[in-house]
Amino acid sequence: MGKKRGFTLVELLVVISIFGLLSSVVLSALTTARAKARDTQRIQALGEMRKALLLYYDANGRYPVSSISGEYGTTGGSASSYWSTHSVWQTGGWLANQLAPYISQLPADPTNNAVSYNGIYQGTSYGYGYRVLLNGSDYDLIVRFETSNPLRCGVKNYISHAGSNNLGSNIGASWCNPETAGAWPASPIGATQFLYSISP
Repeated sequence: MGKKRGFTLVELLVVISIFGLLSSVVLSALTTARAKARDTQRIQALGEMRKALLLYYDANGRYPVSSISGEYGTTGGSASSYWSTHSVWQTGGWLANQLAPYISQLPADPTNNAVSYNGIYQGTSYGYGYRVLLNGSDYDLIVRFETSNPLRCGVKNYISHAGSNNLGSNIGASWCNPETAGAWPASPIGATQFLYSISP
């Protein structure tokens, strides 16, 4: 009767290495899938906010804008900007109250690490931004993707409806630079920021 043969040390190390490699591949795929799911959530959230803004416009003849000192997120030129960490965006805040009849709660980014409106453009944070002309006639909604979503700015050529110089986008100019050569006006916002924007 032959002697039973066990695994050699080399065979065990090979099996462990294969399991480690497979685990890293699965973990990487899972991380990417989660980021894509958060980007889908961002698109849906902006769509809901857009509906609320359109309903507000139907009722008031303009989009919500405040001229009260201290109510701005940032101002520049002819527009005001509000971002999702600013007090006006939070429950009980000015913008949330204006839109309360049309949307139960303004969206919060799924990563919960938004810093500022500028950070959305500069690639240092995630979050939602709302920029509106001071006369309430037009607006932009903006968010930054985590992945190279096909709806990203560098591919879709989004044009600003309520821009100003201080954050890199005049009205009628592109939100960000194209990923391929084109006829856009140059923007200080790189295409690699994966911005997503919707307007009326």
